[in-house]
Amino acid sequence: MQNIDEVYYDFTKDTSELCEVRSRAGELERSIENKKIILKSIEGDGSHGVEISAHAFRQISDRLEALGNENEVILKDLVNPENLSASKLMPSNLRSFVFTLIASAKKKGSFSKEPSKNTNGGFEWRYNIEIKGWSNERNTLRFTCIVENNNVKTGYFTWD
Repeated sequence: MQNIDEVYYDFTKDTSELCEVRSRAGELERSIENKKIILKSIEGDGSHGVEISAHAFRQISDRLEALGNENEVILKDLVNPENLSASKLMPSNLRSFVFTLIASAKKKGSFSKEPSKNTNGGFEWRYNIEIKGWSNERNTLRFTCIVENNNVKTGYFTWD
């Protein structure tokens, strides 16, 4: 059994660490919000996915769940049984997953600029991303999403 003073020392150490983590999280949240402002500014072209519509979020999460049920490799990537809060299907993780895919496609030039179907004179960006780790020798899994005004409007997965 631990000495009560050791328990108290561990308590204070953990409390201090938690305070530092919360402080860092606050700094990251402010940094993210500042970057969103820059990306949404007049200088931005609207091609950066910084928000996800409720429709797209539901569409993507439902399809990921179905893909996980169809394929064990995908399921293991989506759900982390040792740490469920790290699972890609958790809302904050899903947003990060989608934004990371978009950023990767943007960097590789795997997108096209097209006239908007919703905004007269506006544009939308169609990102086509191959998910190599989830593809197999017969089929390639692609994630396609459409961004307009920095908002992910829709997203879907297809097998080629």
